[in-house]
Parts: sequence; structure tokens; C-alpha cells
Amino acid sequence: YSGVSVRPLITCTRHMSNKKESWTSWQRSENTKERMRTVIEIAKVLAAVFVVLAVVVGIFWGANGFLNFFASFVSFSVVATASFLGYKRVVSNAPKNTTTDEGVNTEDGEEDEEDAKQDSKFSIFLKTYKGWLFPFRLLSYALFVFVFLYFSNNSLLEITPFLIGIAVLPISAMIFTLFFRRNFA
Repeated sequence: YSGVSVRPLITCTRHMSNKKESWTSWQRSENTKERMRTVIEIAKVLAAVFVVLAVVVGIFWGANGFLNFFASFVSFSVVATASFLGYKRVVSNAPKNTTTDEGVNTEDGEEDEEDAKQDSKFSIFLKTYKGWLFPFRLLSYALFVFVFLYFSNNSLLEITPFLIGIAVLPISAMIFTLFFRRNFA
């Protein structure tokens, strides 16, 4: 051991780990770029569907119809965004999926499976209640109800343009899924 130095081995290991780190950061940046392209494509589809439906509503129902369409679109978009953020928080706080083989060999296998199903339903409820009790989500639903009641109480509600405004997001998602299909694995 007197003539052998460990320093080159440590330096080489550091260099390899830096390459590995740069490779994973490059992969992350490529994934981010791909996600941004997808978000931009979704935004383009959403804008196109919004413009087409806004023109149709404006032609058939006039300014009052367009006001209903726009108000319902904005309030429903806030609801969708709040739901996304709430469930994103639940998913990011969820523990990683781990499996164990405990309890496989039991005499009452059917009862254990039913208990596991009951436990899993309850545990899913406990894990996800934060998603649907997210304050921003509750406020967004309150905004949506307020918009509807405001139009209804002031005799401004035109139900068809209001429903068309709600339908912009689902129609955009359907068009994107059917015509811009990607592998979302």
C-alpha cells in the first residue's frame, strides 16, 4: 500500500457521478421541454375551441349570450385549475408505492381480501380528502355558484350559452386526445 494512491480513484468516481448527474438533469430538461410543447399544443387547441364557440354564441345569442358564455368559461376554468392544484398536492405528498407479501397465506383469504378492500377505500378517502377540501377549490366552486346565481337572479341567465362555456374545456380535451394523441406513459 505504500506506493498506491487512492486519490485518482476518488477523482474518477466523482467525475463519473457528475456525468450521471448531468445525464439525469439533461433527461429532466428534455422531459420539461416535451411537457412545455404539450402544454402549448393544449393551449392552442383550447384557444381555437374558445374562439369558434364564442363566435357561434355571439351570432346566435348576442351580447348577453356571450357574457354568459364567458363568465361560465372563466369560472369553470378556475374550478378546473383549483381541482388540478388540489390533487397535485395530494399526489406529491403521497408515499411511494411499496408492496409487501405479508398476509398472503391465511386461512380466511376471502375475508382478508374484503377487509383489505374496506381498509383501502377508507385509506384512499383519508389520503384524498385534502384534495377536495383544498380551500382554493372550495372557493372556486363558490365563485361558480355565485356566477350562476347572479345571472339567474338578475334575469341574465341564458342556459345554453352558459353550458357551452362549461363545455369548452372538455371539448378541447377530447379534440387534443383524438387528434394530437401521444404516448403519456
